[in-house]
Amino acid sequence: MFFDQFAESASRNETLRQAAEVNSLEKFRLVFRQVLESLFIERMEFNEELFTDYTSKPGHAGGRGKVARQHGL
Repeated sequence: MFFDQFAESASRNETLRQAAEVNSLEKFRLVFRQVLESLFIERMEFNEELFTDYTSKPGHAGGRGKVARQHGL
């Protein structure tokens, strides 16, 4: 699911579209790597916000302890 969402975001990225149209493959790779890194960071920040929101709601904190114990945390 993560990579499906990531691929969707990348396919809608106008910077990538423009770079693909006007650059050689080598130059496109440079742009792609920059956009890829940016998309990873955005997705990580979004996932962190979701996790924080979920675990801060009443009734969800107990599940957090159970998951932490399962992973030895």
